[in-house]
Amino acid sequence: MTAIRLSLISHTNVGKTTLARTLLKRDVGEIRDKAHVTERAESYPLIETDEGDVLELWDTPGFGDSARLLRRLKQAGNPIGWFLSQVWDRYTDRPFFGSQRAIRNVRDTADVVLYLVNASEDPAGAGYVPAEMEILGWVGKPVLVLLNQLGPPRSRAHDASEVERWSTHLRNFDCVRGVMAFDAFARCWVQTGAARSHRPAPGRRREAAVRPTRPGMGRAQCGDVRAGDARAGGSPRIGRGRRGDGADAVSR
Repeated sequence: MTAIRLSLISHTNVGKTTLARTLLKRDVGEIRDKAHVTERAESYPLIETDEGDVLELWDTPGFGDSARLLRRLKQAGNPIGWFLSQVWDRYTDRPFFGSQRAIRNVRDTADVVLYLVNASEDPAGAGYVPAEMEILGWVGKPVLVLLNQLGPPRSRAHDASEVERWSTHLRNFDCVRGVMAFDAFARCWVQTGAARSHRPAPGRRREAAVRPTRPGMGRAQCGDVRAGDARAGGSPRIGRGRRGDGADAVSR
């Protein structure tokens, strides 16, 4: 049995849990218009095969106060080890509390990081993104950047230009293996039904690389899922997820 784990990572309040709901086609987590709503990482089976292989999706707490966090980490000889060894109060230092849990999930669990950005922002104005990319680079896991909040569905050419714009902005971060448009806000659950007809062949293993379908994308070089364009309905077959405690049944 092979398990491949995708961790949804982003700055707080960018849309990780909304995207998880879109992919799983059901309510998971909590969504409110405020920072640091998600307080712990939770796992949901996204795809399962008859052979017992599973693609897991992890929803995680959001990064916060990333510029200050990066400054603190640069003072440590082993920045990630130091940060994860500290005790951060969930109320008095909520940004670091959430960031610590996100980083721990990436270091200990993730095979691939799905990093969401708010594509309605100008890349140069999203100052938290370079700080968070530098931190993720220290962890050393491959990162696939997902452009979220693109607005109303537009042409493929427009999406391609956004992908190119963000790819150019992130070109100096070696951990970034690709950029793609994947907007949780532009798709409703009904639209995800079209994606359910696409399912990887049983028995496909971990060594299969993530295949880019967008201009400007590189190969993610780990995982067992073909990256599709969510806005164009090119995702693999998506099953009904469940919480990490196994309380909910999986739709096969």
